[in-house]
Amino acid sequence: MQILKGLRVVLAEPNLALRKEFIAILQDLGCTDITDTGNLADVYKAFEHGGIDLLIGDTTLPEGELSQAVHDIRHGVIGDNPFIIAMILVSESDAGKVEDVINSGADDIQIKPIKDNVLQNRLLALANGRKRFVVTTDYIGPDRRPKGAFVPNTIEVPLIKVPNPLRVRISGRLGNLSAQREINSAMTVVNEQKIERHAYSVNWLMQQIGKMQSGELPVDALDMKDQFDRLHNISEDIVSRLNGTTYSHAADLCLTLENMSVALKNAPELAGEEELYLLGRLTEVIKRKCNGEYIDSYYSGEGMAMPDDGQPVSADTAETTSPVIN
Repeated sequence: MQILKGLRVVLAEPNLALRKEFIAILQDLGCTDITDTGNLADVYKAFEHGGIDLLIGDTTLPEGELSQAVHDIRHGVIGDNPFIIAMILVSESDAGKVEDVINSGADDIQIKPIKDNVLQNRLLALANGRKRFVVTTDYIGPDRRPKGAFVPNTIEVPLIKVPNPLRVRISGRLGNLSAQREINSAMTVVNEQKIERHAYSVNWLMQQIGKMQSGELPVDALDMKDQFDRLHNISEDIVSRLNGTTYSHAADLCLTLENMSVALKNAPELAGEEELYLLGRLTEVIKRKCNGEYIDSYYSGEGMAMPDDGQPVSADTAETTSPVIN
């Protein structure tokens, strides 16, 4: 069965004997371009070169957790395709790490030891069908909510159809221009969704500061340095995603937010009433400018929940409510 011939695979398994077993299974499916390793550093090095379609590995590796690498891939920190298939293996002794793996955006999670044919069967299943993605402030990955789940007092966040490298391989389109166009189109949609989530988040962060100023929250309720650090990280990510989206018109506003937040992050004591007022007004305008009216063909008619008060949604809330391991 050579249906995955030509697929580029990174296999990260610290147990050499088990790694050889996995290589044999992948070769039976036609995979010959396999980078195999037992450490995390080699995983990051492989993704520096790009062109990877599939990542399989144990979440616990020398130098760190593979789940962090998956998170970085999904958020565009490493690699050239955030939509690779990611199958993460968790040893029984590490079962407490399952939530971290879920929150990384992995497609599939398997508890070791793995029974015969499970790896092959799961890869074939993923080739034939992949969950649509959701995007929040802290999460990019498959929607794992039970079907029909909905959180009261929320608005809907669309699900996104993303490219499936395994499906592309079976169809014989791997490496052609149409496959790359699908990746680029989906990346634009993800960027727009991320900007929308971030726009809500920066406004919510400033609302919390405003509540502390007005006395609705205790004066020690917030660490201002942490707030400005978070504000800067989010605004920096917004700016990095604007190019090529329908929100590029908000670039000047977002750059201003990034510059103001980095200054206050470094010197939070300079945040006087005037500065906080300007930041609050700025985030309100950004929220309005990036309000999600644009709907792309990659969006389905379904959605996931996001609080309608603009509070940041993370993988610990809406999209992983009652998470399911597939």
